[in-house]
Amino acid sequence: MKTPVTKSDMKALDALAVSRFHYPIEQMMELAGFQLATFIAQKLDKKSRVLVACGSGNNGGGGFVAARHLVNWGFDTTVFLSGRRVYKKPPKQMLEILIASGCDITADTPNFDSYTTIVDCLIGYGLDGSLKPETKNIVGLINKSRAKVVALDVPSGLDVDSGEPVPVAVRADATLVLAAEKVGLAKKTALDFTGKQILVDIGIPRVAYRALNIFYPF
Repeated sequence: MKTPVTKSDMKALDALAVSRFHYPIEQMMELAGFQLATFIAQKLDKKSRVLVACGSGNNGGGGFVAARHLVNWGFDTTVFLSGRRVYKKPPKQMLEILIASGCDITADTPNFDSYTTIVDCLIGYGLDGSLKPETKNIVGLINKSRAKVVALDVPSGLDVDSGEPVPVAVRADATLVLAAEKVGLAKKTALDFTGKQILVDIGIPRVAYRALNIFYPF
């Protein structure tokens, strides 16, 4: 069975989980965000300041979920909305829930050094081509900061197949890899960007993995 997986493998797995096995993207997003928040909460005390940097895609949606849980658990948490801020239904729904929760949200570029932990939820495995200039600038600011950095699924700017930055990528201290090991993240070049990799389950049914001959790692 196939492991690690490519970007196209992950797209096929996500699509099959939804279309054949009725497992919605919203549920994947909720579990991804909960896993991320749980990992962060276990590492921090309540005096920590957390910045969750979110793009407009599904990776950002996972960040919205994580921020909501961190706020619920009493952590000083701010969400930074990066990019176009035009959302498809799943991340838009998660953002609406987050807004209702009373989380501090800003679209202004923050002072990254004022936070103890930065959570990278800008772009996930679906990165196509090089980073846009605005996102490239944000990645640079994150990398220059003194904060600890945790990435969701893949550090933003890192190609999930080649393991190379395009042209720059977030340098994380830890990366929560979702659902399956990614082929690019297993390469030596990627390790400078991912930090410690922790593979986590987002509930995709085992039968979906089996249908695509992908190794089920949980």
